[in-house]
Amino acid sequence: MIRNIILNEQQKKIVEMDVSGTLLVRGVAGCGKSTVAVKRALAIPVLLSKRKSSDGQTNLFSPEPLSIAIFTYNLVLKNFLTSMIRESLQSEYMTQQKNSNILLNSADFENVEISVETIYSHAWKYIRGHGFLLMNEPEFIKTVKDIIKTGHLSKSLSNRDVSFFCDEFKWFKGMRVRDLDEYLKIIRRGREGRLGAEDRKIIWELYGRFKNYQKTSKKILYEDFPNLALKFIEKGEDPSDSKLHLFDAIIIDEAQDLSRASLKFLSSLAKPNLASVTILSDAAQAIYQNGITWKDAGFKVHAGRSIELRTNFRSNPAISRVARCIAGRITDRDDLIDISVNGQGNPQTSLPEILICPDPETEMQLLVHLIRGIISDHGSSSIAVLYKLKSMKTGYISTLNYADIPYIDLNAGKESPISINDGVYVSTMHAAKGLEFDHVILADVNESIFRSFDVSDSEIGNKNRRLLYTAMTRARQSLHILTSDRDYALILNDIEPDLADIRSISL
Repeated sequence: MIRNIILNEQQKKIVEMDVSGTLLVRGVAGCGKSTVAVKRALAIPVLLSKRKSSDGQTNLFSPEPLSIAIFTYNLVLKNFLTSMIRESLQSEYMTQQKNSNILLNSADFENVEISVETIYSHAWKYIRGHGFLLMNEPEFIKTVKDIIKTGHLSKSLSNRDVSFFCDEFKWFKGMRVRDLDEYLKIIRRGREGRLGAEDRKIIWELYGRFKNYQKTSKKILYEDFPNLALKFIEKGEDPSDSKLHLFDAIIIDEAQDLSRASLKFLSSLAKPNLASVTILSDAAQAIYQNGITWKDAGFKVHAGRSIELRTNFRSNPAISRVARCIAGRITDRDDLIDISVNGQGNPQTSLPEILICPDPETEMQLLVHLIRGIISDHGSSSIAVLYKLKSMKTGYISTLNYADIPYIDLNAGKESPISINDGVYVSTMHAAKGLEFDHVILADVNESIFRSFDVSDSEIGNKNRRLLYTAMTRARQSLHILTSDRDYALILNDIEPDLADIRSISL
């Protein structure tokens, strides 16, 4: 069940802003971006009717339903936002918002369609039925590895792991890099100075072989979805799904995670010259690579249509200060917002914990001990166990099963609405974006997992700092970080020692 959230004045202003054109909301984690996204979606029907009325239109709603879409990156957040929409439509919010100038009732939604989708699922509707096959990650890695073996690598490229080439190939697709000349000129954030012209020529030649393989096999990556959908749209071809149409209003949540291709695709879905577009973004949480401008992506943000939300209202001040240490070390973006700590939190709140375990077995025992302790001390509350890699899930689920601790797996892959209620949740850090929990345990924060100071690629450190910052700021009341004595994550050295309770654990 969603909490009864009262909008502050700045959030209310965003929800009620004129629906003409593009509105950009840049906010830190915990500032209420997802809540604003949902409440703006619910307010848009009334705002549009007011605009049409002021324009002298008596037929405020045409026979065709008013279509509003919220788009986001991952399935978990999509399910959560769907739940927020449904619960809001069924709550007293529909009859009166005490702190808003907008009054809603059921009549406002008689001819309104509000949908929540991931970008990839919507793009798939345009390309399914064309004979494409999805290439899974292991197959992608193997294919790239085989292609690398056929090439003549320079000395510097010979030292690169296959994941480097996989990332670069996906980056080409996301950035819509068309040819070698464009690749040679483009600024590669986090890697400039490390990839010379000759290396780029070799990489592009290998990428050409990969594209040829895709063409003959008709196997595609998720990163291909937006580009292929755009291709069909630009050709004027009817999509596979005859029900698809342009939207009167589009809301993009967690937009910092989207590639140029994804954003271009979304911009093509808005009704020309009529649609309302609201973009919500936080550069510090950009855990997927983009490095683009909104203009590049097809969105025009005019003066007075860009707003910043600087205060983290979710996390208590102690957690916010630790997260700010991590965000402050992100070096490859110039659009970061300075994070303001919410001064209204409880000053007596305990510091976030960095708990150093001697071995993995102790860490698993500590995980169970922490969960039971939180339940004993705090009673009913939501507890999240977050980890970086999908492959880690089995170990944590087995531990919880053995300890007879009930849990909800947020990465189960089911497409159904979810609400964060009391209980234990397990999830990757990526999938937890946009969610919040009373208590968060970050598991296995080790150097072998968080390669924060990889000398071959500074981009790795920045990506992992964003991910850790995102995971930390899921917590409202307490934060516990588990690491290993033998594999201590150097990224944790970004945290000022007096801001965290750092202890070695022996059970």
